[in-house]
Amino acid sequence: MVGSRSGGVVVVDLDDTLYAQRSFLVGAIGAVAERATSLGFDRNTFADAFTSVLKRGSDTGKTIDDTLEALGCSSNDVLTARGPLVEAFINFRPLSMSCYDGVIESLDALSRRTLLACLTDGNPDLQRAKLQSLGVAHYFDAVVITDELGGRSCRKPNPVGLEALSRALGLEVSESLIIGDRVDKDVALAQRVGVPVIRVRQGEYRDVPSPLGVATVDNFPEAAALVIAEFLAT
Repeated sequence: MVGSRSGGVVVVDLDDTLYAQRSFLVGAIGAVAERATSLGFDRNTFADAFTSVLKRGSDTGKTIDDTLEALGCSSNDVLTARGPLVEAFINFRPLSMSCYDGVIESLDALSRRTLLACLTDGNPDLQRAKLQSLGVAHYFDAVVITDELGGRSCRKPNPVGLEALSRALGLEVSESLIIGDRVDKDVALAQRVGVPVIRVRQGEYRDVPSPLGVATVDNFPEAAALVIAEFLAT
């Protein structure tokens, strides 16, 4: 259980927990659609198709392939276009990114009381760039991007990321508390390893119901306040 500054760790998700991932995806869709025009696609048509695919789930994999197939591309055309379009997506960097209201203050409050770590899925370069752009990287005592551990198969709820964080901090997995937005990832991971979890109901998956008995709040500041009041109280 999380205790003093050296007695445990609060493990925080990134996308849709600290900021609205939709704000990033809107820009990324534009960047990929712009690149698609150089390959002969109509920009607006491609953007509409890409948006529709992403609405099914932005981290399901093969979103570029599915978009190209939805546009009627042959297998050979998909192979030709995939590389440049994926590159455009992972290289997209917004001019600025902002956290949800109150997140910076909440991270600061937590970091003064306990070890704080970020556990996130996704392209490593892109996820690290998000942390820097949001201005939150310095709050974390450790950051693990699960894809660096072996690709998509290591994404949450696979416990390897949490195990790697624990080793990096010299802690046991049981000394973790998880805050995240995804029931199928953050909550499922916590339940798999038997640690506390606070589900933040916001972002792309906000309407997915929480399992019975899982602490659920509307935003990250509420989650941080709950941690401080109930898990870090002395």
